[in-house]
Amino acid sequence: KKSANLSGPGEEVENLISMAKLSIEERNWNDANEISQKILTLDPENHIGFASLIKSMIGLNQFSDVREIVDALSAEIKESKPVVEALKSLEPSEKAFKAQENIQDLEKQLQNDPNNLGNLQEMAVALYGKGDIATSFDLLLKSIEKDKEWNDQAARKQLIEFFSSAGFDAIETINARRKLASLLFS
Repeated sequence: KKSANLSGPGEEVENLISMAKLSIEERNWNDANEISQKILTLDPENHIGFASLIKSMIGLNQFSDVREIVDALSAEIKESKPVVEALKSLEPSEKAFKAQENIQDLEKQLQNDPNNLGNLQEMAVALYGKGDIATSFDLLLKSIEKDKEWNDQAARKQLIEFFSSAGFDAIETINARRKLASLLFS
């Protein structure tokens, strides 16, 4: 029985990591948060557990709490690949969250001037913050289609930042990357 118990926690952590990954892919932030906390209860130094916790908190728009947690982490955990990857989405997500307050104003501005690339980009950021990732990506692609070089390729750069934030395996990212490739290489 002792040997079964010794392998038990490791297996349980692995199962929880799989569950957390799935919850994150489905953007089920509350479940991901809960599962991440269970991982860290069983393995307080688990880098993937911290990364999952950070991603879930960013998904729940708990930006200042993420910063507090990161400040308290050891250098080893803070600099681990999973945590560094998770933190890449902090700033773009926070910027997008703040931008969503202006959606109604941006909608009016875009109705008046649908070709204003600055407004198009702001709306894309706001929609990303609201969780409408596919539409956000579509607006950025539309902007690139209108003028690839506008504002030092701002739309392309924003799109790449959001790809990283949403995750390169996210269906929205995969679809938008295909469209971007055909825009850039046609």
